[in-house]
Amino acid sequence: MAVEDKLVTLAPALAIAAAAFTLLWSLQVIRRIRAAKGPRVGRGAAAPEFEELSPAVVDLITENGTLTHEAAAATVLDLAARGYAGIEEVGPHLCLVRLRRDRARDGLKPYETMVLDHLTTLGGTGVVATEAIAEGSRDLRRWQDGFEKSVIAEARALGLTGKAGGPGTGMSITGLLAFLLWGVLADLTLMPRPVGALTPHILLIGLVATTAFDKRLGGERLTGRGRAAAGHWLGVRAHLRGIAHVDSLPSAAVTIWGRQLAYAAAFGLTRAALASLPVLLPRDQEHAWSDHGGLWHRVRVTYPGQSKVITGLLLSLIFCVWVGSALGVSIWYGLRTLAPDDPAPFVISMIMIVGGGLVTVVFMLIVILPIGLVTRAVWKSRARNAKPRRTLEGRVIRLHPAGITGELHYLAIDHGPRRVRAIRALASRLTGVADGDLVRARVTGAGYLASIEVLERRPARPSDITTTEP
Repeated sequence: MAVEDKLVTLAPALAIAAAAFTLLWSLQVIRRIRAAKGPRVGRGAAAPEFEELSPAVVDLITENGTLTHEAAAATVLDLAARGYAGIEEVGPHLCLVRLRRDRARDGLKPYETMVLDHLTTLGGTGVVATEAIAEGSRDLRRWQDGFEKSVIAEARALGLTGKAGGPGTGMSITGLLAFLLWGVLADLTLMPRPVGALTPHILLIGLVATTAFDKRLGGERLTGRGRAAAGHWLGVRAHLRGIAHVDSLPSAAVTIWGRQLAYAAAFGLTRAALASLPVLLPRDQEHAWSDHGGLWHRVRVTYPGQSKVITGLLLSLIFCVWVGSALGVSIWYGLRTLAPDDPAPFVISMIMIVGGGLVTVVFMLIVILPIGLVTRAVWKSRARNAKPRRTLEGRVIRLHPAGITGELHYLAIDHGPRRVRAIRALASRLTGVADGDLVRARVTGAGYLASIEVLERRPARPSDITTTEP
């Protein structure tokens, strides 16, 4: 008891130390924010004066070194304004991009070439619906990273931005020490026993918080030249914002407004045009766009044997049981009277955090995994012994794995109806089949692929543009 009494008497000192480290961490975070974002940019006079910067670079510098999704959409409009494509409105909320393949690409920047290549891949006939721009089999994250690095590389080459600096590791260590001291203080003041029940959990929260701050505060900062350019372009934004009904202009209005519409999109002012150009948005697996039959149209895709609600509830239940049991047992153990030979609450708390995770893994291995294996075995057996009953001929609009193993795939074919059901298929039977191919598939009554024949390949994909990392 003498040791415990001495620890309790340290509570005031721990409170002061915790407050001091918290204040120091806060000051480091503020300093990191200032180092990352730089001084405040003053807005220039509202004027329709456009310098020779692309809309993507303008988006980067006017957002304090952060590239938004508007940059790629604005690049599409800029390419159209400069004659590399044409955009025309053919119906309510539907515009078509007509590619001009005879136009030389000399002078295009790498990220502009990436956007044009993507449009060319989608528009096999030279035409692509604006809302279908999210389609295709590209790796969106890799594509987005390449686009962003290319824009940043140009901004750095122009002397507009530089890599953000400031305290990193030191800031994280200070934050972790602050959370550790608060955890020890909570144990001394809220629990009848000394350190152990709450400290690991508060320290874990601190680890997540400091890691998130350190990651979030990275990026680009504006140089002196960049701040001057950003001030000018903020004045241009004020001018464009004054245009009547600018937010309702469709993407086809680029024919009239030219590059002004592209810059307005980079500023996020053209809500209607941006909504129709989902360049950096992931494609919707349940709603596809297809040009099978000659006209672009939307197709609803449904999947057999999927329940997102049940899967989400199951994962939430597993997480709540893990966290709740670990924290609950730790608090219960800390409140009870301990015998001299009982383990310290800190040891029990750590055991519960690790043990809760192990119990969750065991539960998944014993319950979830067998159910998944049995279901997958049934799928594979039916897929191997599939006896075709009907033939589907159309264009592949969705093709992706049905699980983490990649043995089974979902295949959706646009064969006419506006609502199609995905087919379950073995990966071995899909060799050489890709998104956009025109195929003839023989399918069982239960929806399994028996055989497939490629009638026409999708348009050849242009060479991937490689960009150097800034």
